[in-house]
Amino acid sequence: MDLKSLFGRKSVTKLTMLSESTRDGLNKSYIPKFLYKPPFGFPRYADISYVRYLAKTPYVEMCITTIVDEIASIDWDIVPNDGMEEYANESEMQQIKRLFTNPNTNYESFDDVFIRMPVRDMLEINSGVLNKVFNLKEELCEIVARDGATFTKNPDIHGMFTYREDILIPNQIVRDNSLVINPYYQISADDVRREAAYFQYGWVSGPVPTPFGRREIIWLEKTKRSDDLYGQSPI
Repeated sequence: MDLKSLFGRKSVTKLTMLSESTRDGLNKSYIPKFLYKPPFGFPRYADISYVRYLAKTPYVEMCITTIVDEIASIDWDIVPNDGMEEYANESEMQQIKRLFTNPNTNYESFDDVFIRMPVRDMLEINSGVLNKVFNLKEELCEIVARDGATFTKNPDIHGMFTYREDILIPNQIVRDNSLVINPYYQISADDVRREAAYFQYGWVSGPVPTPFGRREIIWLEKTKRSDDLYGQSPI
């Protein structure tokens, strides 16, 4: 994760020479089994509940717990990449370290958010998901781990996220005793399909899942495949 993706396009201007563009490529190859009009995100075609049931068997659970504990025991720090030392800003690095140490207002730790929850999901279903939470100014405020089984990817027919929106800020936000967000206010479902990079399904959202932009989701996966957007679960 680089400073630019964390703090926005306008900050860390010295790193702009490293930013990716569309490259003006003319893609012809496509995703196998692609649906002409897929629903909100590409379907998984997998029984996630059964995979997680298998992951709870004693032998598999011992393996996963050991791997997660080993990773969580590794010391970490925020340092510039090799060759980028002259562009490093100590104040920004300390800001990132504070965010990683206390990533959200639930007071969850670095180990909880970045290792124990998403790595377990990655080892069980090959989908560890971190949600980067932005405010109305598109500033990163929090990072939370979410159930990877509830998310779908939404690339184009070529498997690319190039033209998906970076951040989808809801147009209607109601604050009372609770926060109510309607991400579909004054926007059609077809527009959301074209703009969103990911969707989250669940009982709360009902028949219309919640859309997310490219920069809002960090997706961890280990076993990638050319014939399946979600790879293959190690289980």
